Formats: sequence, structure tokens, C-alpha cells
Amino acid sequence: MKKAEIEHDEYKRPPNLLKAKKHGIAKRFAAPMPFTDFDKGSVCPCCGYPYKNQILPLCVSISEFSFIGSGIVLYFDFVIYSQIILLIYMLQECTLFMIIVKGSDAILKTKRKLHHAKKISTISFQDLMCIKLDVVASYLNFATIILLIISTLIYRRHINKICLEIDDAEIEVSDYSIMIYNAPKNCKKEDIRSYFLQEEGMEELELRKICMAYEVKPFLQLKIELEENQAELSHVLDLERQKKKSSKSKAEILQKIKEIHEKLDYVEKYKEIIFRFTGVIFLSFNYEKHADQVCDQFQQTKFQLLLEQLNLKKYQNRKFLGNSVIVRKAPLPGDVLWENLGIEIKEQYKRIVTTNVVTAALLAIGFAMIFGLSYMQEFINAQVNYDPTTTAVIINFLGFLASLIISFINSVLSSTIIKLIIREQHSTKTEYDISIAKKIGLAEFINVAILTLLVNILIKGQNETTINTMYQKGGLNSDVMWIFMTDSFMPWFLFIFDFEHLKKLYIRRQIKQLGSTCKLTQKEANEAFEGPMINLAEKYPAIAKTLLMALFYAPLLPACSFFALASIMGIYWIEKILLLRRDSKPLPTGSDMAQAMVEFYIDLVILIYSLGNCVWEYTVFNTMHWSTWISFIICSIFYLLPKERVLEFILKIGIDNATEESYDAKSPTFLDDYDRRNPVTAEEAKRIWIENQQQQNSEMNQINQLMSAKQLDISIYRYHYNIMQQQSRQQILMTNHKSFSKVHPEFKTENNYNLKKLQY
Repeated sequence: MKKAEIEHDEYKRPPNLLKAKKHGIAKRFAAPMPFTDFDKGSVCPCCGYPYKNQILPLCVSISEFSFIGSGIVLYFDFVIYSQIILLIYMLQECTLFMIIVKGSDAILKTKRKLHHAKKISTISFQDLMCIKLDVVASYLNFATIILLIISTLIYRRHINKICLEIDDAEIEVSDYSIMIYNAPKNCKKEDIRSYFLQEEGMEELELRKICMAYEVKPFLQLKIELEENQAELSHVLDLERQKKKSSKSKAEILQKIKEIHEKLDYVEKYKEIIFRFTGVIFLSFNYEKHADQVCDQFQQTKFQLLLEQLNLKKYQNRKFLGNSVIVRKAPLPGDVLWENLGIEIKEQYKRIVTTNVVTAALLAIGFAMIFGLSYMQEFINAQVNYDPTTTAVIINFLGFLASLIISFINSVLSSTIIKLIIREQHSTKTEYDISIAKKIGLAEFINVAILTLLVNILIKGQNETTINTMYQKGGLNSDVMWIFMTDSFMPWFLFIFDFEHLKKLYIRRQIKQLGSTCKLTQKEANEAFEGPMINLAEKYPAIAKTLLMALFYAPLLPACSFFALASIMGIYWIEKILLLRRDSKPLPTGSDMAQAMVEFYIDLVILIYSLGNCVWEYTVFNTMHWSTWISFIICSIFYLLPKERVLEFILKIGIDNATEESYDAKSPTFLDDYDRRNPVTAEEAKRIWIENQQQQNSEMNQINQLMSAKQLDISIYRYHYNIMQQQSRQQILMTNHKSFSKVHPEFKTENNYNLKKLQY
């Protein structure tokens, strides 16, 4: 083991180019090869992935991505379903087009009416297509909404079936475990064990493992300091090798490393006294039904707990040692952010409010910038006497500039929201990603769609009719089209020309050219040979924003749906190609992220589409058909409805049965567990797990040896049996020979020789 550690030195300078390339091969998005021997020579010591893997073809089904978990598969499913939603709307547009073509009389009548209302000399046929006929369009919108609701229920059924199949196929420690939040800070393991084994209503529970979370930020900070000093020491040693001077002496760095090691040893020795309990507990039971039973007993929610902590309302829920607690099924051990556990719920909500306030302030700044550009467009359109061509060029340029500013504001919103959400200290990586995806997607949609509409209403609608405001030069339809053209195809450029990846390509080239004079560490070289990693927290809101805006503005500008469909189709294939040929392998992800995005965005898409129908129909015709009102009411009810229960009632998807196998039987197969992930208990838990694995392997070897011994005993028995048979035959021959030699003395010598030969 020590030899292996010496061979793999993360801070070695110059780096080993071959190892860096092999690390890049091990980290690439490729399926594991079957029957791979996971020995030291076939596995990367840096990341633990095997060097031998199988590159998948570009035309491969997305179901083949399940080797990295269900998250990637369900994301591409989400992209495909987004295209289906747009195709359903485009089917409505095609139907409406056929009706308008046949109803020429209605078109001419509407044209004369709009001509009189707008005081415009000519109205194009495309304008009529955008405005649409009132009654026919209302009925078609109603039919489209019903079709979207049905397709959404079918899609949910599809997602749930995939989740159930994966859950049944893979048994993890989380199936048997629960997570308790806000437990008393002074409780001990004995208190926990006695409560869950003796409390009334908790009959026949078999508790197997208790893992208590502690405040570990100072401990993790020490480890970060150790890594930084080790990297600095590597740099100093490299300068010494080159006979160059360093700003820091080697002795000082070694002394710091020694002090940090002493602190870590002290922490490890007195960890039971030093670390403070956070109030978060992970309990593992022998059967999954026991974990489900405990979750059913505690119905406390986060909002109820907040109201109790603020002394606003008391709830008569079951208490744990006198405290109101939140109990839920535990996440995967690798999903837990241990350094974030234990934050007070009041403090967390305060940080969430801060995130929302800062987001609103950024949206206000964006609104002011768009307002200014729109005011300039309106001023030029109304006051400046340029020739028509020059005026059109200036107005279109300002519209294009506004779309670029909106894209810039979206990028600022994304980076700011991410930093603020880090401060919220979510307990799991999945919660963190879901929070990012929801807030970024919603904030960008408000910035792109709603603020643009408000600007046009406040500025361009002051002295003009509503229809003229939308269709004049530099009007709302022009602004929206520029935004769509910029926002729909900008992701293609950013995906292909990833600046971080281009930087890595440059570093790879430098490593190859410099060779032994390269000053990077092995760790930095390995990172340079990794591809980008797909980030679902940023991918979902990009798709959802395009979908929301397309369906909100589709009644006003049907071409938006075509741009959105082309954009999402392009994103699907570009991301798939980059994933298979450039990206590195992400961490395994589950279905929670996908389910949360479907629940949040897909229902919101239908509601926004219905809202858009109401807004544009009233804007154009100054009235709303009864079918439009009913459509909006149905969408609002559907948005608020508990759809999982409705789905289970209408479309049977099966029951998520609890795992019948026990924790005792499956625990040897768990490659991950809470005590092995907990920074405080990880070292000891890993040691115990390795010893158990070795003991189990030893027992298996003994069994195999016994089986082999039995087989050997059988072979020895057969061998001795054959010898005994041979000796018996020899004895008979000797007896017969003595009798024969007495009668025939002339054969005595020859037969003695033959007898000795036989005995030999």
C-alpha cells in the first residue's frame, strides 16, 4: 500500500503525461467493460475508475446511459418531452392555418376591422396569422390544453415506472434508513436506541445502526489547509531541484504540515469531546418497512417547525425526546453535504429570503436597462426624422442590443443565485441542485418574458393602440423575436465553445510541449485531461426557460414555437454528442432531480400557456371567450392538484413495495454507508468495514478450502483404493508364483525378476 501511495503522488512535479492521459480515459463518459479485473493496474489511483471502458456510438439509445444512474436518462427524457409539447402546439397552429385559409370571408372582415382600429394602410397575412380568429382559436386552445394535460399524466407515469424499476433493481442502505432533523443537541445513542425500541406505537422495530452528524467545518478546513501546504511544498521542492530560490522556506512549510497533522491527531483522539452534535441523525433499520413506519409516525413539515420555532403556532405532532422533528427517508450517503447539516431552520429561511431579495434587485436593474433601450427605440421611432431604412437599422440594432443585455443579465443572475444558494446550506446535493434549477429558470423567464412585456406596456403603449404597440417597428413582436433568435441559439455556441474546456486544451498542449520542465502537479495535469462535466442544475432551467417563453408568446408570435423547437432539438443532439465524445463521467445521480423538475416546470408550462392565451386574446380583441376562461381555471386547478394521487388513481403504475430482504443480509454488499461518509466516523467505520470484508472473505476461503479438502479426500481415497487393489493383485500373483515355482523350478529366476518388476 505504501508503495502504491508513493507511485501515485498528486503533488509530483513534473507530472507524468501517461498517467494524466490514462486518467482522462478512465474519467470519460463510457460504459464499463464487462468482466473487468479491478486490480491496481487496471484502476486509476486518482479517481478509482477503470482504464478499460467502452465508448458508446452516437446513435445509442439514452437508456444505455443508466450505468451512471437514472438522472442523465431522465434529463434527456425531459428534453424529448419538451419537444413533444411544442409539437402539440404546432399541431394546433397547423389546424388553425387550414381553418383561416378556408374562411376567407372572416379574414377579410377581420382585416377591415384591424385596418380601421390600427390606422395602418396595409395589414399582412402573417399579421392575421399571429392575431388569429377569436372563437376558433379559443376552442383550439382549449383542446390543446386538454391534450397537454393528458400527455403530462402519461409522461409522469413513464417517469414513475422508471423510478420504480430502478428502485427495485438497486438496493441501497438508504432503503432501510431515515433522516431525523432537529433532534435535541444533548441526546445520546442510548436515548435514541431506547426511544425507538420502547416508545409506544413503535413495536417490533429492529434498529441496526445509528449515525450522528457533527459540526465538521473546522475539521474540513484543516484538511484543506493540509492540501494547500502539501501543494506548496511540492512547488518548493521543484524549485530546489531546478536550483532556484523560493519565497518560502521548506522548513517553514514542513513545520506547518507537522502542526496540522498534530491538530488532526488531537481531533481524532478527542473527537467525542470536540465535535458538537448538529441534531441530525441517520438511523438504519433491519427492514425497509420499519423505516417507512417511523416516517408515517412523524408528520412534521419544515414550515410547521418554523412556525413553532417562531412561537406562532403549536402542532400536536409526535415528539422525539420532547422536540418537534422532521423525519423522512434518508438520501444516499454520497448525496449528503455533511458540512451543511445542523443549520437552524430560521437561519436557513432568512438566507432564502436574502436570495429572493437580491434576485429581485437584479431583475429591477435589468428592467431599468431594458427600459432605457426601449425608450430610445420609441424616441427614434417617433421624433427623429431619418430616412425609413436608417430608422429601421437603428431600431433593429437597439433591439438586438437589448437582447444581448438580457442574455448578459441572465448570466449574472445565474452566477449570483448559485453563490447565494450555497449560503443557504442545503443538506443534500440534490436539494442544492433543485433549488438552483428552480430559481434560475424562474428568474430568467421573468427577466426575458415578463419584463419585456412590462416595458412595452409602460413606454410604447402610452400614445398608441395596443395592437399598434405590438406590431410597429421596434414593437413587442420585434423585441420578442430578437430575444428568441439570441436566446435560442446562444446555448449552442456556449456548449460547443466551452471556454473552460478550451483552457484545458491549451494546458494539455503546454504539458506535452514542456515535458520535464512543466511546473504543474500531477493533480492539475489530471484535471486538465478531464472533459467538462454535465451540470443538470444548469441544464434544466435552460430548457424550461425556452419552453415557458415559447408557449407564453406563441399566441402573439407563432414563429416562437418553431425557433424553440429548433433550439431544443439542437441542444438534444449537441449535448448527446458532447457527452459521448468530450465530457467526463459525472457522479451517479438518482431520479429525485428529474421528478422535482417535472413537478415544478411541466405544470408551470401549461399554466403559463393558458395565462398567455388570456393575456393576448384580451389584448387583441378586448374580450375573452368562455372557453379561454374555463381553460385557465382548469390549468390553475391542475397546477394546485396533488397529481401523484390522481395519477395513481387514474393510471395504475404499481405500488412501491418495501424491500423484503433484511439489512443484515444486504449490508455486506453496500459499497457506501453513512458512517463511512461522515467525516468524524469515516476512518474507524472504513477500518471496521474492511475488517468485516476480510473476515467474510476469510470465511468464504475456509468454506472453499473445506470443499476443496473434501474433494481432495475423495481423490486420496480413490488413490489409496487403487493402491490397495494393486497390492491385493500383487499378493495374489506372489502366492500363485510360489506355488508354480515349486512345480516348475526352471521358471524361478525369470519369474523372480518379473515379480520384482511387478513390485516396482
